This record gives sequence, structure tokens and C-alpha cells, in this order.
Amino acid sequence: MEKTKLMNARVPVVIMSEVENIAKEEHTDKSSVVRKLLDRAIKNWKLEKASKMYADRKITLGRAAEIASVSVREMINYLEEKGIEIGNLSVQDLEDDVIEMYKRIAA
Repeated sequence: MEKTKLMNARVPVVIMSEVENIAKEEHTDKSSVVRKLLDRAIKNWKLEKASKMYADRKITLGRAAEIASVSVREMINYLEEKGIEIGNLSVQDLEDDVIEMYKRIAA
């Protein structure tokens, strides 16, 4: 079982009500619902952060995928969904991506 840590948070009544509704719908407890929603929110946050950095040409596609904890293919799909241009990499960007790829293979 995955190691967990207790976290207390105050949430607006309307959010708590939504969590309770989801728990009933899913036939599960509120803690499970909150964990699932937090997991999704964190994944989305990481994708958004990485795609913004990529769009601003601050990082390569490979680094964006790494930050978002997804494969390069998944990152490409996400960028395409968001209408973010893919490509126009510099030679340095390509070299950095190849180096990262070899590091992952060697690990």
C-alpha cells in the first residue's frame, strides 16, 4: 500500500458538498475522492506548467515531458490539444533532447 500522510485543509462548504456528492455517486469515501481529485489537479498543473515553459521556449520538448511526468508522445498530444506549436527547435534543443534520452536509457 502507498505510504500516506495526514493533511488537514479548510474548504468552502460548496466544495465539501461536491466532494460528498461525488463520494455518493462513486460509492466511496470522501478521502478517496479528495485524493483522486488532488492527483488529477497535480497532473494537470504539471502539464500546464510544462506546456507554458515550452511555449515560451524556455525548455525543450523532452524537458517539458519530464516536468509533466509524461512521455514525449503524451506531451506532444497535450500541446496539440492546446494549440501550442510544436517544433522549430534549435540544434541545441535537439542535442539536449538526445542527451536526456540516452540518460534515461542508461538509467
